[in-house]
Amino acid sequence: MWGSQSWLRRTFPGPALAGLKAPIELLELDRALKRLALSEPRQAKVVEMRYFGDMSEEEIAAELNISTRTVKRDWVLARATLYGELEKGELEKGMKKKPKL
Repeated sequence: MWGSQSWLRRTFPGPALAGLKAPIELLELDRALKRLALSEPRQAKVVEMRYFGDMSEEEIAAELNISTRTVKRDWVLARATLYGELEKGELEKGMKKKPKL
């Protein structure tokens, strides 16, 4: 998995993906993260370690054996992808609702 797995002892930070218009449902986030992992597995690991593991960029870089700059870039790209996925899901939900009369 990820070497020492020290990230498992961390607490859930919550606001790392703040800024979405609707509250994030963990199931939706999990689905979006799984889709991201199919195309960009390292970005998905960075999100898991930072968002759920509350690890610093330096800790993630050391754990994944990459530079902190790569961690920062992966974080920005992954967040953009996840925002798009989660907001798209909210739009699709809204379109499925019956219009109010």
